[in-house]
Amino acid sequence: MNLIKKYNISYVLALMLLLIISSCFKEDESVTLPPPGDAQIFRISQGEDYHRQQYFDLNTTDTLGS
Repeated sequence: MNLIKKYNISYVLALMLLLIISSCFKEDESVTLPPPGDAQIFRISQGEDYHRQQYFDLNTTDTLGS
């Protein structure tokens, strides 16, 4: 019975320590998102079981693969 009380006290102390430490962290600064741009979406087929390897050139939007 004494062993169970010892473990319960350990868990309570660990929980209290975790709460005390986590309350010391500074709040995160909010991030301002950039304005929407001219994003393009590309899809590359790699096969049903991804057996093909594809390389995509962002400058020319060209694909090379095997």
